[in-house]
Amino acid sequence: MLDESNRLLGLHLPGTCKWLVDKIVALLDGKNNSRIAVLHGDAGVGKSVFAAFLASVLQSKNRLIASFHCKADDATRNNGKTLLCFIAYSLCQWNPTIAKYLLQIVQQDKNPPNPNEYKPILSRSYSAIFSAIILAPLKLFESELDGAPIESGAMVLDAFDECGALGKRNELLDIFAVESQKLPTFIKIFITSRHENDIVTKFAPVNPTTLTISQEENQQDTAFYIEAQLKQLKVYTPEKATQFQENSKGLFIWLRVAFQELEKQDAAARESYIPPGNIHDFYCITFKRIFSSVNKTSTKLIFLQKVLGAVVLSYRPLSSGSMAALLNIEEPEVVDCIHILGTVLQFTEYVHTTDKASIHASNIRVLHKSVTDFLTSSDGDINPQFSFKKNSILARQTHEFLATGSMNLLAFQLSQKLTIYLNRIGTSNLSFVSERRKVFDAIFNEDINYASLYWAEHVNESDVSNSTAKVN
Repeated sequence: MLDESNRLLGLHLPGTCKWLVDKIVALLDGKNNSRIAVLHGDAGVGKSVFAAFLASVLQSKNRLIASFHCKADDATRNNGKTLLCFIAYSLCQWNPTIAKYLLQIVQQDKNPPNPNEYKPILSRSYSAIFSAIILAPLKLFESELDGAPIESGAMVLDAFDECGALGKRNELLDIFAVESQKLPTFIKIFITSRHENDIVTKFAPVNPTTLTISQEENQQDTAFYIEAQLKQLKVYTPEKATQFQENSKGLFIWLRVAFQELEKQDAAARESYIPPGNIHDFYCITFKRIFSSVNKTSTKLIFLQKVLGAVVLSYRPLSSGSMAALLNIEEPEVVDCIHILGTVLQFTEYVHTTDKASIHASNIRVLHKSVTDFLTSSDGDINPQFSFKKNSILARQTHEFLATGSMNLLAFQLSQKLTIYLNRIGTSNLSFVSERRKVFDAIFNEDINYASLYWAEHVNESDVSNSTAKVN
């Protein structure tokens, strides 16, 4: 989580977002009854960067309780129970009394007094988990204050709409909209989210402070960013800045990709380059440029489609090594494709200490959810060369590659390593699931983890069941 916060902070331009920070600090210091603030905004307007910046400001003031960035394509960040556990972990760092209390809870969970009657905390409902590891320790801390004043602090929960699928997150929404009202009054909650009906409806009864990122102040932030970037590229004119401002419509993600595209132009082309104002048209042009850079009859085009499909349709980010194993492509080819797609992807590059001649990449994902939305859109005017909408040729082929690759990995890895795993847990007398999982993770690499979970996640989906790699 710290890596993601640092990545987002790296995108923050000094001088921007101050207006929103001032509003949240005023909410913390205010005497009104609002315990929750919700910042609504469309994809790409900069909500996550603002949340990271807000968390860093509150941290510097010792007023940050917890900060969590949800992510739809990351299994470790799109799960409500993981969110609740991370908040509990943050509470331990925030206060030693709470840390001591939760340590006792963890020890009791591992060694319950009546094992046959005890239900482990994480197997309980969201409400029960919230009560056990968040509400109870905070109430204990409040009682020890004995009425002494304390500054309000905030939990910053970013991209809340990406934590749980639509229609399956009601219980989690109830926790933060209703159960959170039981928390001590010095605890405030700040949430960023797209304007989705279930979230708006759930929070409406508690009268949250509602903010929008499409206000005039945000236009000032984008103007500040545009001027700085154009001057850095030595093409600033007031007229050009105005065109960028009008076309961006307040979307920082549009600006980020636009300036990456501008940077690739030669000096002469930079003078006249203005990206289209429609984000859909902008992505159409961007991907058309990417795919036109490779020969239509070459294997590179096939590799590019395979890699892009794996990034878009995988249920969690993969490394270049895992992607190579699943797609049956040499890893250098995968890394080359990632570089070609670099404008619309984010990833971490590294060099193995044992193989300094090879570059590898990890945590490969799209730059922003709006990229996935575009590539999987049912809009008819998207070029079939890069359309991964449901049941499209590329979507079916990608699932077939992933399904077949997963099955091959399962067959190979299980035949070689399952016996080792069974022998080790048998001789080690490991009774707890968490301990057995550590042994499993040590023996089976991330490829086998992905392959196993791929089938668990996708076996009933039509794109997979219609592929040649069927599970009967």
